[in-house]
Amino acid sequence: MYDFSSERENIVERANSHCLRLFDAWCDKRNITALAFLMPCSPMIDTTPGALRRLGGSGGRRSRSG
Repeated sequence: MYDFSSERENIVERANSHCLRLFDAWCDKRNITALAFLMPCSPMIDTTPGALRRLGGSGGRRSRSG
C-alpha cells in the first residue's frame, strides 16, 4: 500500500523550503508586493491538499500581477 500522507509531507517540506528562499530574496530586495502574496500561505503548517492549492493559487495571482 502506498503512503500518500508521507509523499504529501515531503512535497510540503520542499514547498516550504522554496518559499523560505523566496521570502529571503524578496526581503533583501524589499519587494513588498511579492511578499504580500507569499505571507498568507507560507509557511504551510498543515499538509492538506487545500494548503497546497492556496500556495499554488497565490503564485498564480503573483505571476499575473507582476
